[in-house]
Amino acid sequence: MRGVVAFLLLIGAGVAGAAAYFFLFLGDNMLASPDDFGHKSWVIYKGVAVAKPTKLEGPPGCSNKLTFDAQGAIAALGHASVKVGDKVESSVWLWSDSPATVNLYAGREGAGAWEGTATSVMLTPTPTVYTVVHEFKSSHPGAKLQLVAPAEAVELNACGAALKVLKPPQATS
Repeated sequence: MRGVVAFLLLIGAGVAGAAAYFFLFLGDNMLASPDDFGHKSWVIYKGVAVAKPTKLEGPPGCSNKLTFDAQGAIAALGHASVKVGDKVESSVWLWSDSPATVNLYAGREGAGAWEGTATSVMLTPTPTVYTVVHEFKSSHPGAKLQLVAPAEAVELNACGAALKVLKPPQATS
């Protein structure tokens, strides 16, 4: 379908239309399962239990209750490589019934020195979208969104995860 749309844009609007098409779709969510943190595409690095309550208050589609051990970590891996200058945005809906803090990362996946950006999120009972952006200084085979508990155990609700590579449109000659 995208190929047909691109072809029609090329015919109807020329090169400028094609550039707009490519910019529009480069920000697609790279995560295979943004609302099911128990899916095999989510990697539990250490000490995280995922439960599926039958009813969970929050945005539509939310059904993940995560229980982190101290320094527990879970990540979702993007399926596209990142290049120097690419900006990656990680975002996720998070909230907790009791005061809690968790770290949200946007960074590289794969071997080598860590590259990424983190933000410490203080959760409240109100479902909120939290976002962190990282601009890559090196190329990597993939990117990831990661949640890590600090030194204490944390229980939270999560859904609507997104990992997007925000590439600027290419200049045309």
